[in-house]
Amino acid sequence: MIKLLRLLSGYVSFEVQDGFPERFLNLCKLRGVNLFSAKTDGDKISAVTDVRGFGFIDEISEKSGMTVKIKAERGLPFFLKRHKYRCGVVVGIALVISFIAFMSGFIWEVEVVGEDASVNQQIEETLRELGVYSGARKSKIDILETQEELLLLREDITWVSINIFGTKARVEYTPVKEKLPLADTESPVNMVAVKRGRITLVECYNGTKIVKEGDYVAEGDLLLSGVISNMDGSEDITHASGKVFARTENQYEYESALEYEGYVISAADTSYSLNLFGLKIPVGKSVSEENKTAVYINARGNDTELPVGLVRFDGFSCKERNVTLTEHQALLLEVNNAIAEKREKYTDAQIEKAEFFYENNNGTFLLRQTIICVENIAKEEVFYVERN
Repeated sequence: MIKLLRLLSGYVSFEVQDGFPERFLNLCKLRGVNLFSAKTDGDKISAVTDVRGFGFIDEISEKSGMTVKIKAERGLPFFLKRHKYRCGVVVGIALVISFIAFMSGFIWEVEVVGEDASVNQQIEETLRELGVYSGARKSKIDILETQEELLLLREDITWVSINIFGTKARVEYTPVKEKLPLADTESPVNMVAVKRGRITLVECYNGTKIVKEGDYVAEGDLLLSGVISNMDGSEDITHASGKVFARTENQYEYESALEYEGYVISAADTSYSLNLFGLKIPVGKSVSEENKTAVYINARGNDTELPVGLVRFDGFSCKERNVTLTEHQALLLEVNNAIAEKREKYTDAQIEKAEFFYENNNGTFLLRQTIICVENIAKEEVFYVERN
């Protein structure tokens, strides 16, 4: 930054020799001449000063009996002086400086910082609707108002901060965290089986272990008891806790018609526009379809996205008609639905085998799914104790 300021204001590199160097330095100090990178070598002094300071050097050197030798003149004032008859150069420099100043007033890149990429993209799209995007004018962005509007529109975040550094807008947010219910550790509780299976592992944290590895259990069977028998024959009531893993076989059925009324894409079109700092200039015909999405393809410089590029508009129209699926299409559709439906259900399970069986029954497609896995089948069940 200091070097840039010196170039803009101009500086002179010079040498003085002979005479009285100490007197020269003292006079420079009295006159307020700033000397940079000063070096002495016997009766010779090498230094750098600004344009204002150099105006006193001849007078000071004469009073101290020293001779001056200019080594270099650098900076904008000397450049303009050398090219004062070249108007084009001066105008060009003025235009470049004006262009840089103008460009610095725009947002060049919007960076949303978060762990979930899909949420980041959604927030970036919401910010675009609120006027914060690559190519937006910084002076038109009210940061506090934008933060409040973003919090009102996005119920999945609890805090957001928008900071603009130069031409980059950095957005940080805190997602809503699901509040887990407080665990009840006081009520009398047994652990029972939620489904049938063969026990593979029993982890009893509190209570009495009722089953062991290798046992077969049915739905509702007692696994861990909240009643603890003491050595003296007495019993204590507690809140049983633990995990009981079993190998289970789970079967599901999915039924769908091979022929139904649905929507199909009847027409599709694509068009492009030039994106210049948020101004969209159409290139060719515009998309006329009912549904339209915009994809921004901006130029990039190193890691910075520039507010210049293309916008691709993808449009399509749909119409209702009877759709007939082949067995292969129906199988792919139902298998995909089955996997998506059971993905969260078996997140913590160790799946050993997953099989699919299907049949076409007079225009109705039937898919059977069998999942064999090892999973925790224990759930809490409150029991009540009568007190005399």
